[in-house]
Amino acid sequence: MEYEILLKNTGGFGRLQVVMLLLFGVLCFKAMCELQLFVLMQSQPLYRCAQQNTSGYDPQEYAAHCKITRYFNESTGGNYTEACKNFQYRQVYLKKTLIQEYDMICDRSIYATVMTSMYFLGHALGILLSTLGDRIGRKALFYGAGALDILTTLLPVFMPTVETQILSRFLIGIPTPIFSQGLLLLYELTMQEHRGLVGNFYWLFWCAGYMSSAILAFLLQDWRRIQLVSCAFCISYPFIYVFVPESPRWLGLRGRTEDAKKVFSQLARWNGVQWTPDENFDVNIEAEPTGRVQELFQFSQMRKKTLICFWMMLVLSLCYYGLSIDSSFITENIFINTAISGALEIPSYLIAAPLCNLLGRRWPTMTSTAVSGACIIVSAFQAYGVAKLVVAIIGKTLLTTAFSIMSILAAELFPTSVRNTGMFLTLLLSALLTTISPVIGSLTTIEPWLPGLLFGGLAAISSVLIYVLPETSGLPLPETVEQSEALYHASETVWLKSRTNTRQNRSSIIPIVN
Repeated sequence: MEYEILLKNTGGFGRLQVVMLLLFGVLCFKAMCELQLFVLMQSQPLYRCAQQNTSGYDPQEYAAHCKITRYFNESTGGNYTEACKNFQYRQVYLKKTLIQEYDMICDRSIYATVMTSMYFLGHALGILLSTLGDRIGRKALFYGAGALDILTTLLPVFMPTVETQILSRFLIGIPTPIFSQGLLLLYELTMQEHRGLVGNFYWLFWCAGYMSSAILAFLLQDWRRIQLVSCAFCISYPFIYVFVPESPRWLGLRGRTEDAKKVFSQLARWNGVQWTPDENFDVNIEAEPTGRVQELFQFSQMRKKTLICFWMMLVLSLCYYGLSIDSSFITENIFINTAISGALEIPSYLIAAPLCNLLGRRWPTMTSTAVSGACIIVSAFQAYGVAKLVVAIIGKTLLTTAFSIMSILAAELFPTSVRNTGMFLTLLLSALLTTISPVIGSLTTIEPWLPGLLFGGLAAISSVLIYVLPETSGLPLPETVEQSEALYHASETVWLKSRTNTRQNRSSIIPIVN
């Protein structure tokens, strides 16, 4: 029996799918909340040299002092400046931060940048490891990732040195992509007509995690308490192990028909549906074709589209996470900045779908990318106030919208034979490039406007590349590399007519019976 029919007969989208949405949604919530809490843990305090309490040293106010003046030295006969040996801190937002704990200031400030980059590097490794789900099963992946997630969430609290803290942040990043595997499993257990709604609701957990991080940090104040509370979001793992079944689609593709039948029976029972499998039960699933990576670059048009999709997703990912880890991009108050940034995610995702339906993929992506880039640049040169607030909000909202639509456009441009390969490489390369976003963010020590200029300039200039891509709205998905090669900018009408004629010719063929 067809897979979609089996899903429909066993409830389509019922109680079990709702439970799964909530359980996996907690992991999505945790992924973004944990990242933003990590950013808030690194908020910069005011500091001064501890030597200023000793006689013979120039008194200092709390600011950002890395050196101190010492009065009259017998050997030199005058005053001289020396580096701070120890520091005194005055916290602005949190009572205890990672910066204060490990003295990541002055000549040790590079440690904070490295720590964040290592987190993103761990995330990239996690994306690579998540492909094991195709080999060992969707649910089996959660056993390893869940255990690692629980362990690594606790680990930073016990790290004695900044080097071991950096290692713990790398390890924390590895299981973070598991939330995307949760969405994949949820899709495979939900009827096609409900998947769009499921996806929209799922990303609301991401937005909620973004906003909630500001509240948690404000209430808890100490980075160790914040880290310990983060463990509470691992609560969904035991319930996932008990209630969530393996993907029957994955089981069917591997010939495990009896196991797939048990899963469908479980779906029907939980969803309150009377369902009895046929005596000759079988799951008819068309295996997804997998092409070679070389096919993405074999032909000129395919190569051009692939490289543009790669580059645009790299740039948008770099800018998105670069702004997300900037705790003062919109406003000077890190709590308000984080709450507003999280709230902006909601309209960004909500307006992406209507824009796609009304105006297609290409123009909304190009326009929102260009305008967001311009807004990011303008806000970088503005002082904190109403003007900067408005411009920054527009820039962040449109950047997230562009990211969302570009993901759809890229998926529709890759042909079926290499779509999974193309999207996987896109995600992996984007995650790898994101590791330099903290480095760009740290350039504020040179000029405060420099990160905004780089992020915004990359987005604005790169938006021009989208113009040479074809419009995919209203077109069937290309199935082969050859079909995709024939689809390029300004060829959409001819390409659609050719595909329609091909389908009509196939349907008009009369089989010859000997």
